[in-house]
Amino acid sequence: LGPFRNIYADGRPFLNIFIGGAQPIDAHFYKEGNDVYLYYGGWGHLIVCKMSEDMRAYSEAKEITPKDYVEAPYVMKEGEKYLLMYSSGNWMDGTYRVLCALADQPYGPFLDSYEVLGNSEIACGAGHNSAFFFGGKHYIAYHRRLYEDKNPHHRILCIDEMQLEGGKILPITMT
Repeated sequence: LGPFRNIYADGRPFLNIFIGGAQPIDAHFYKEGNDVYLYYGGWGHLIVCKMSEDMRAYSEAKEITPKDYVEAPYVMKEGEKYLLMYSSGNWMDGTYRVLCALADQPYGPFLDSYEVLGNSEIACGAGHNSAFFFGGKHYIAYHRRLYEDKNPHHRILCIDEMQLEGGKILPITMT
């Protein structure tokens, strides 16, 4: 509900440096028990850090870039597996899509990448997702573009149901 304010009195950003070649964008926090992990990064590099208790600092920064990673990490846990969803391809065209990789721990390694959301008959360029659980169902929120619209900045926010089975996300159909 706010008001929201910078945690630093001097107004500096929380993260403003490149670690392991990762552009400091697309932050995602994952909480498990008392531990909070920060996943972030663009330009083909993904970093994970463990956050301090007061959420003002991080430690153990580690590059964990999975296959074909571009940006937009989102981590969730299903059973004993950690599922990392992320965008791959070029955000400006129809190659943009959502992949998923699996790990046994929050620090990875995230392996066995596979596509969970790609082009369909109705739209292309699906990516930059998040997910949530509501009313007993899993959902994915993402953006996509219409084939006939050639402006890469014209993206549409979408939500579709997401099915999980055997510790994996099943392929998602755009509706």
